Amino acid sequence: MTSPELLLRARWPALMSEEDAAEYLGVSVAQFRRERDAGIWPRPVDRGCRRNTYWKKRVDEAIERLNAGDHAENEIDLHEAFGYGGHPNSLSGDAAAR
Repeated sequence: MTSPELLLRARWPALMSEEDAAEYLGVSVAQFRRERDAGIWPRPVDRGCRRNTYWKKRVDEAIERLNAGDHAENEIDLHEAFGYGGHPNSLSGDAAAR
């Protein structure tokens, strides 16, 4: 029997594709790209190939900054930019269920 922790590690590798990073964050690839371009999410890792890959550790750090309300100089506030949630620590507090 496989532990949930091992499954989680296997599903979300250290370097994720753009599609996996978007799924990990619960958004579409198009929304992920918009937020990445706005400076919310990290830039892709330069591996010298055409496929964008994202370091999971950096994505997790960006999530922590959003949760803490801290934003790097080149980042924007999701709440202001995209109108997410009514509470500063809730990304989807006012979003309708889908």
